[in-house]
Amino acid sequence: MQFNTLFFTGIFLCIGSILNAQDLLLTSGKKSKTIKAGTYISVRLPALNQEPCDNCQKYLAGQLISFENKHLKLRVMESNEPVVEEKKNVGHSYKKYVQEATQPIRIIPNDSILSITKKGMKKLRSRTTGEVVGIVLTFYGMGHIMSAPVAELRENNSGGLFLVLGLSEMVAGAIIGTCLQQKPYITSADCPQKRINKKIWVLN
Repeated sequence: MQFNTLFFTGIFLCIGSILNAQDLLLTSGKKSKTIKAGTYISVRLPALNQEPCDNCQKYLAGQLISFENKHLKLRVMESNEPVVEEKKNVGHSYKKYVQEATQPIRIIPNDSILSITKKGMKKLRSRTTGEVVGIVLTFYGMGHIMSAPVAELRENNSGGLFLVLGLSEMVAGAIIGTCLQQKPYITSADCPQKRINKKIWVLN
């Protein structure tokens, strides 16, 4: 009886360790973040024949399958790569794989990853909810500002109110959109997104 208990306990522990190994653990000093297998992410990579720069982004976006043995396995749904001629960036090559059957599986060594950004839990999202709210508020603000001259003439000199309301909405939209956007986890000092004193996250 005791043998059976130990046997099944060992099996469950092994299964648990295998499942946990598929998750991606990021550490920076005493801080740690876990990105679960199945999460949608964007992985930034160095462009070939070109120094890393803000305007020459190469990335793969899709669903995290696993991270094991210092390699990240990703089901690719989108890819973007700069087109380089004579070491100059002359454009971008963007691909979107809509059908799951056409989505390639890429295995990426951890030392080639510049940054990782979470892009959603249930589907690949280009923007967070906060960013969408910020954009909507900004457009409302622009609408109220553009309506201010008309309101000043037609609605008992209420143009000033429309102008103040519009400016307030634009400022609120900019703040919300900036504060609630998904920040990348910088994993390499060579990443163009890295700023002074910004943390470097280690993939585990």
